[in-house]
Amino acid sequence: MKGWITLAAMLPHIHTLFWFIMIILYVVTLLRFRSTGNPPKVLHNLLRASFLLTAFFGIYSIILSGLGGFYHIKGTIALVMFGLMEVSLSRLYKKKSATLFIGLVAALLVVIILMGYKIIWFTF
Repeated sequence: MKGWITLAAMLPHIHTLFWFIMIILYVVTLLRFRSTGNPPKVLHNLLRASFLLTAFFGIYSIILSGLGGFYHIKGTIALVMFGLMEVSLSRLYKKKSATLFIGLVAALLVVIILMGYKIIWFTF
């Protein structure tokens, strides 16, 4: 079908869109909790759904394109970052300090973005 955009061509854009949504949801969830003091459960559940969709489209992109090593490491770092996001929010909900975890999330996010734009690049 000439003129149609294939799913494989759209996957990187869909994956990037979910990264953007996930980052915004994380920041809004943090700010909302800090302003009200109550856990924003709906936002947190939307954030979890965005984790799953981001991971799904990332893994699907890797499978379709057949890319290897570098993208597996990037994906592993992203999964660690998802876990740290969860830990930071749960620590805030329990009224414990989450500064270290929020800082680690920010640092890993910068690394992942730099890897995405191939500023950080390595081969096996």
